[in-house]
Amino acid sequence: MSELKAALAGVERLEGELLALQRLVDEQLAGLDTAAVLSLEPRLRALVDSAENEVAPLAEKLRQRSKMTDPVTNEPRFGPKTMERVLDMLRRFDVIKTDLDGAPWVERLHSAIAGSQEQEASQREREMSAQRQLEEQRLMQQRAEDAQRQQKEAEERERQRVAKEEEQRRTAELARLAEEKRAERERQRLAEEARIREEQRQLDQRNAQAIVGVDGLACALSALQHAITDQNVYRQTLQRLLVLVSNICASPENAAFRSIPKDNPHFHNDIGQHDGGHDALLSLGFREMEPEAGKRVFVMEEPNLEEDLDKWSNWFDGLKVMKEFLEEKRKMA
Repeated sequence: MSELKAALAGVERLEGELLALQRLVDEQLAGLDTAAVLSLEPRLRALVDSAENEVAPLAEKLRQRSKMTDPVTNEPRFGPKTMERVLDMLRRFDVIKTDLDGAPWVERLHSAIAGSQEQEASQREREMSAQRQLEEQRLMQQRAEDAQRQQKEAEERERQRVAKEEEQRRTAELARLAEEKRAERERQRLAEEARIREEQRQLDQRNAQAIVGVDGLACALSALQHAITDQNVYRQTLQRLLVLVSNICASPENAAFRSIPKDNPHFHNDIGQHDGGHDALLSLGFREMEPEAGKRVFVMEEPNLEEDLDKWSNWFDGLKVMKEFLEEKRKMA
């Protein structure tokens, strides 16, 4: 039974601690100083608390069960061996309680603790009396120092008044300068917002004016051919555009093929650096966007196939037409 094991363990622990404390009282109590005697009081209190709050509830529960009988057989609830262990534990616990309640050595310990507490109280009173005398001397000295301090404080207040006036003048000047800076930052902020709005307006206007389809692509290629004097470079540019469109036609659902950072070095070297390069992308259906400040991206939006099949088909058919147009241009170049 776990409760019996716990009760036995508690009784054995209490017996050991009680015996150790009793030996200390019997053998060394007379030679202990006040502090050492007082240190025994928590140990005794801990023993009492442990006996009353930890072991006693278990012992009482087992005591009650030892008196119970089985309603069918009318035999005790505990078997003979268990009953013997329970009764032995209860006997030992009763001895512990009896010792704690009034054993001679416990009485001696209580008496020694009480005497030590009285000595400690007397010592504290003597110390407090000496402290009061020191406090009176300190107060007399403090009064003399207060008079001197009050004179210095009056002088310090005057100095602080003058310093405060100077600080107020300095603070007012700093506030004026800060307001000027704030106003300048506000002007810069408004100018920056206006610049961003104007760039966005130009971006929207350029996207809106772009001619999407073969006609727009033809104009863009014409500008590219005029800008690129080296025919081999022009053929390479056509090839890059054809690869771009072919990738989209092969995997229209892949957004990576339909998003090109404007500052991408490969795109810039192959297409973007030439006049007409950006227009070629716009004519293919890309739109130049600025998802974050200073970062431009060419993005081609794919119509939603599930929502509008006709729109998606027209978009995809248009891509294939422009792909064929680029293939013809590449052959002719």
